[in-house]
Amino acid sequence: MSEVLRDDWVRACLAYVGTPFVHQGRLPGVGMDCPAWMIVGAWECGTKPRSFDVQGYPRTPDGHTLQRLCDEHLTRLPSLADALPGDAILSAFRESGLPQHLGMLVDGTPGRMYWMQAEGYRSKQTRVTRLVFGGRFLQFVAAYRVPGVACK
Repeated sequence: MSEVLRDDWVRACLAYVGTPFVHQGRLPGVGMDCPAWMIVGAWECGTKPRSFDVQGYPRTPDGHTLQRLCDEHLTRLPSLADALPGDAILSAFRESGLPQHLGMLVDGTPGRMYWMQAEGYRSKQTRVTRLVFGGRFLQFVAAYRVPGVACK
């Protein structure tokens, strides 16, 4: 497995912005879901084995499988404050409280954090949005470093 520079990794993944949300989709520009952009981007950059890719999951994740896969294949960070652009952010939807959504931090500046996510409810596309936890929508679960992405 080769190492990719963090800026190149973020740039590769940001190329998927605007891709429509399609449950279990794996085709940039055609359709992707929340873990897919990271999986496909990683393959293209040569940084992650296909063992992270799981198919056949329900439209509403069970709240355990995604976190288990992240814990097995990514490096868990101590806190969100330790996350850098290119790191994966696992979150829970407030109504379920279960880890069911994955995004990537693209701007980690305190007070104005942004992340990339494949959002299947309102915009139904992969997009960059403000990262805000609490309130009525998202809860922070964990931040992860993607193996093979250089911290430079």
